[in-house]
Amino acid sequence: MVYLLLPLVPASEETETDPVSGLDPLAAWVSVATASPDACLVLDHRGRVAACSEPAAVLLGEPPTTMHGRTLVGDVIHVVDFSAQAGPGDSYAMRIPPLLALASEMPARGLVRVRHADGRHVTLDAVSAPVHGDGGVLAGSVSFLAPIAPG
Repeated sequence: MVYLLLPLVPASEETETDPVSGLDPLAAWVSVATASPDACLVLDHRGRVAACSEPAAVLLGEPPTTMHGRTLVGDVIHVVDFSAQAGPGDSYAMRIPPLLALASEMPARGLVRVRHADGRHVTLDAVSAPVHGDGGVLAGSVSFLAPIAPG
């Protein structure tokens, strides 16, 4: 039996396009993160904040409008190591998921402890993935954050 498939929309009629189509992959994630109701963070290939959703900014203790273009660790957030002293985590900071996804170009997940300006420590579960552009070139990373509530 032979079937003839006819389109439901005439070919001359324009269809609605996806608002992020045609953008490079990092720009597409920036667009998504900026409007996201979820805690979402996008870094460029240098580890600078390309976009941050409002919920992520609250978790990180910084206004999202002041983060753009700044280096994540040391400039935007202060990471605290999980050691007994809970001091500055300089070597630890490079292993947090958003930066580890950049360094390894592989997905990463882990806990991140951030010290807010008021001295409060917040522990976050972070899931990060690298974002690759044309030809597989590393463009940045995208991360989703969730607070770990004290038990």
